[in-house]
Amino acid sequence: MPNLYYLNIKGWKFYISGYEWKDIIVKYLPNLRIFRLSMLLDFNNNIDKEKQVDQLLEAYRSPFWIEEHQWFIGCLWTESINDAMFCLYSLPYSFESIPGGVSPSIYRTKSTCPSEIKFSYDHVHGLLYDSSVFKNTEFSHVQFNHIEELAIELPFDDKFFSIFLNLDYLLSLTLSHLNHYSSQLQSLFNKMPRLLSLKFRSWSTKEMPPFDIMCPSVRYLDLQGVDVTRDRHCFNIRQCEKLSKSPLGIQCQELHIEVTDIPSILELVYMMKNLRTLYIAYFPDSRSHRPDVVDLIRQYAPPTTIVTRKYYKYIIIRL
Repeated sequence: MPNLYYLNIKGWKFYISGYEWKDIIVKYLPNLRIFRLSMLLDFNNNIDKEKQVDQLLEAYRSPFWIEEHQWFIGCLWTESINDAMFCLYSLPYSFESIPGGVSPSIYRTKSTCPSEIKFSYDHVHGLLYDSSVFKNTEFSHVQFNHIEELAIELPFDDKFFSIFLNLDYLLSLTLSHLNHYSSQLQSLFNKMPRLLSLKFRSWSTKEMPPFDIMCPSVRYLDLQGVDVTRDRHCFNIRQCEKLSKSPLGIQCQELHIEVTDIPSILELVYMMKNLRTLYIAYFPDSRSHRPDVVDLIRQYAPPTTIVTRKYYKYIIIRL
């Protein structure tokens, strides 16, 4: 393949050293101009992790890589004894998500890139934001300008807005660990003009989401969250009524929610005027429930409503 111009490699436990890559490129890919790499590999448990990283990166520090092509390679790992994997990847990072398979708790990174060179990660479209990652030397100056899916564990730090200067492309946001609603959260939504989908994964507030958040573009809400003990949050009729009158509830077209009883379901069906599809988790639903839950909903819902059971305890209502 002597005319190959662009090489993009993503793999798992398939290791080729920098010395071997150089030989392959020189002999068989003389016209290669773009080299992209993302590889998940296993550590040798008998050798210090950082020493192994240094040995791997040394193969990419020759003039062939640094001066002739300016192809820089990074390595991502943690010191935890429970993490046996690491990620070897090219800079600027060119895949749609940050390397998986490595615990996000205490990242460590090294690269062959001179510290004064800063890269944007514009190819990354999906990310779980963990502030500890971006305190790391290599990641401390990165920017994500084309994120489409973002998950955040709250509270987020002041550095967040310097990393995400542009949230204009964001379509889906997942929030976890809400302890209280604050103006900081609204300021986040003010920077997301195209946000369509909003998910609340966990919260410990007495008040149920979506609070009084304003985000005119949101059409899909997922409120199937848990509390600090991992118990599921279940909406009663009073909470469903409040949801239906909230800014996000009024504009919602698709809702995922768990409820306590059938009157709560009917409250959502009748009061959420823009709702088109309702995904209900209702755990009393079972074969032994009499009368049948689906039949009850059909009896009291508007006549044009389509009610189906995906499986017991999970019902889909189309309005």
